[in-house]
Amino acid sequence: MPGLARRYVAHRQMLGYKMTDAGRVVAFAEFMDRVAPGQPLTAARALEWVTADPARKITTQVGLLSTLRGFARYCLALDPRTQIPPAGVLGRGYGRRRPHIYTTAQVRSILRRARTLTTHYGPLHPLTYETFIGLMACTGIRSGEARQLKLADFNARAGQLRIAPFKASPERTIPLHPTAAQALNRYVALRRRCFPFADSFFVGVTGRPLRKGPTESVFDRLVAGITSNGDFPRPRMTDFRHTFASRWIAEWSVQAKPVSHHLLLLARYLGHKNFASTWWYVTSDPRSLRAAADTFRRFHQHEPSST
Repeated sequence: MPGLARRYVAHRQMLGYKMTDAGRVVAFAEFMDRVAPGQPLTAARALEWVTADPARKITTQVGLLSTLRGFARYCLALDPRTQIPPAGVLGRGYGRRRPHIYTTAQVRSILRRARTLTTHYGPLHPLTYETFIGLMACTGIRSGEARQLKLADFNARAGQLRIAPFKASPERTIPLHPTAAQALNRYVALRRRCFPFADSFFVGVTGRPLRKGPTESVFDRLVAGITSNGDFPRPRMTDFRHTFASRWIAEWSVQAKPVSHHLLLLARYLGHKNFASTWWYVTSDPRSLRAAADTFRRFHQHEPSST
């Protein structure tokens, strides 16, 4: 069977797949030769090999089984006795965890709580978090992108914000709603009075840039008591990004007009290099999928028959 495994790997590579898991396929084939020489691949043997090492995480096991499912489909064309291991038998595995989608009332509640943060550090402290969170909620930018903003990145006259390269996202300039620009202007005015020599946009109590750890600690207090509707134990700052994108996609999906150009603009606005990253926001909101399905059904019902 190792020879068959190597032919399978070569076949997949000819189709353009990188086959970074080629060694695992061959290792399984060698296992089959040891425990069941000359026998066809079976689901039981695949599960036995995948779960043999107790140190393997469940996500690793699910990934290995998925790899063997592809190999099994190849073997089935050559030996009808082959069994394809069932999908999902080991659980969810690598499936992405659903984010929390904030309601408008929740966002307003968080901003109200931010305004009541203790001010013995100075009057800028509560306004910093109110503006910081409000900016993420209304633009969908990442918390890391917001933390690295400089004063020079905000063009108040044009109502635009420059987002420096972050993760895989290139530099981009995004337009702001007038109310968002007004809120940033208000913050900048107090920010300059409190710390006139710092160049970072959002600063902590000492005038230095906001840091991830303290920012997340404050945020956890602000969302206390809010029940998560996703797969995480509590709402996160990154969920503002998911909420922003999902809401727009849901709204566009109920329109009769094509939304492809809207989605392309959204991908650029969020800083995605490829549309696959933006598609995740569609799948995270079932309303978007239902609306998209309804749109397709209406299109299909009015499409002339090809027969």
